[in-house]
Amino acid sequence: MQPVETPHEQPLPPALAKITVTKLVTQTQRTDWTFSFTLTVASGGADVRTVSKANPSATWADLEPNRDYVLTETDPGVGWAEGEFACTVNGTAVVT
Repeated sequence: MQPVETPHEQPLPPALAKITVTKLVTQTQRTDWTFSFTLTVASGGADVRTVSKANPSATWADLEPNRDYVLTETDPGVGWAEGEFACTVNGTAVVT
């Protein structure tokens, strides 16, 4: 009887991740607004996205899992005040 060769299964690579930020602006008389956010990889490299009243969300996709990322908002300038920042991961609130 001949030995049966079984194929070696390669582990699947981890699924790529994404981060979406949505800006909610309240208590303003301004009819339009824009804000910038930067996603920085801890090992270097940054990507800036701008959100607006018409398009309040920005998404960074195809991110490597198990890496450190830092999301920052550019100082909006005079006339704006910071509000609360809420973070959810897979629908669960995360306290940072």
